[in-house]
Amino acid sequence: MNKKYLIIVICGLVILCCIGVGVAVMLSDSGNKEVTYTLPTAMSMQETLVQEAVLSNTEVPTAEILPPELPTQAPPPKPTTYNVGDLVKTNDHVITLNSTRVENGVLFLNFTVENIGNEEINISSLLNFSARLDDGTSLEQEIFDCGTSLDGKVLVGDKLRGDICYAGANSFPIKVYYEADWLGSGAVVWQINN
Repeated sequence: MNKKYLIIVICGLVILCCIGVGVAVMLSDSGNKEVTYTLPTAMSMQETLVQEAVLSNTEVPTAEILPPELPTQAPPPKPTTYNVGDLVKTNDHVITLNSTRVENGVLFLNFTVENIGNEEINISSLLNFSARLDDGTSLEQEIFDCGTSLDGKVLVGDKLRGDICYAGANSFPIKVYYEADWLGSGAVVWQINN
């Protein structure tokens, strides 16, 4: 190991010991008089090392300040991926992807949203839904010639059924995302394999 790095490691250990023990230690002698001994601080130890290096004509050691080690966090769990026909409960409603089909590079999705809560809900195909290819490329939602719209209010106990279409469905799998509250608190994900 390089002498420079060995000195830095030793300095770091001494600094940690000083911090752990404290700067001053109170001791009492046999006459019950209190005597205070001051331990060397990290700065005085660095100064001593610099003086010794200058006297011996060697390179002045420098202390390397390392960033604190961040706690290791587990990656967030991957969302459950659902299939056509699965009933998915989210917030106060149940959403089902009834069917899929692809025509001329356009992905047609038919959904049913059932309100099982105590208040009406609003569904917006543009705000609640998105679709991406496996490489992360977002698909553009088609709003014309798509069928029955999946947009509007759903009263308590009522259902809304409609279609959403995405252009650019030329490779699979495609993941379709539904955000229930528009705030990104958690998505329901369907994987379309064609």
